Amino acid sequence: MNNNEINQENLQCRICLEDEENIDLLISPCRCNGTSKYVHISCLETWRYQSISAPGFYKCMECNENYIILNNDEIENQEIFDIFNNSSKLMMFELVISFSLNFFLYIIDVFTNDYSLVKIFPYNNRLFEIVKNDVFYQTLFYLNFSMYIQNFIFAFIYVLRCFLFIKNKKELSYLMVYDIVTIFIYYNIFWLFMLGMGSYNMYEFALTTICLYELFSYKLNFEIIKKHNSSIIIINERLDAGVASMYNNPLNIIILDDIRDDNLDDNLDDNLDDNLDDIEPDDINDRNLLLS
Repeated sequence: MNNNEINQENLQCRICLEDEENIDLLISPCRCNGTSKYVHISCLETWRYQSISAPGFYKCMECNENYIILNNDEIENQEIFDIFNNSSKLMMFELVISFSLNFFLYIIDVFTNDYSLVKIFPYNNRLFEIVKNDVFYQTLFYLNFSMYIQNFIFAFIYVLRCFLFIKNKKELSYLMVYDIVTIFIYYNIFWLFMLGMGSYNMYEFALTTICLYELFSYKLNFEIIKKHNSSIIIINERLDAGVASMYNNPLNIIILDDIRDDNLDDNLDDNLDDNLDDIEPDDINDRNLLLS
């Protein structure tokens, strides 16, 4: 299609419905014709990036033609943590893990290891007496320990899924490093506070405060999920994941070349067959005599 043909068309963006005189601002990303043929590059990008997991990111929803997407293999999935898309789901997940761990830690440590988890703390005589003789503080101690382990389970799941499903790991690490360091400091306040209060023989206060502190760890973990999702959006926006015009699609050029080659071969075969049909048997005999 030459420029004169393009200029004669009614150039209108099918998304914003505005007329456009500058053809360089428009693209024909699919096989739609008429007023649906052209779209502003910026309008199409805004439309597609509403959700990169939606079908409209990868294909035209009118003609169902797949877009030719640049750097398609580098686009990150924004939904690998969609199961934790709100804080209440994450809170329920953490509570289930924590209370399950609480039960097993209590059984193993009290009846098998003789309070070995209690004995790892300095000044443990006072803590040992509290945990052994007071059911309330005993429950708090093992619940605190369970929530501490549960937070590291969450961190492990996060790192593992990023390792398995994230393609631009270096860019994500750069964007998330501050937040990852923050949550590891937050997790380990458990130990520092217990050590500090233990030196003043204030384990009851420490156990109660840490329980309240750990109960709200799900909020910080949910902030990690939100920061991860925003980082993925940043990474995808930095990629040149625009849509190529159907007229500039190299696949179309290859296909057309193959069709032309096939047609040329068919024409040559037809011409050869026609020429052979025109040859008389006597001509073939005369040619053989000359060669001999």
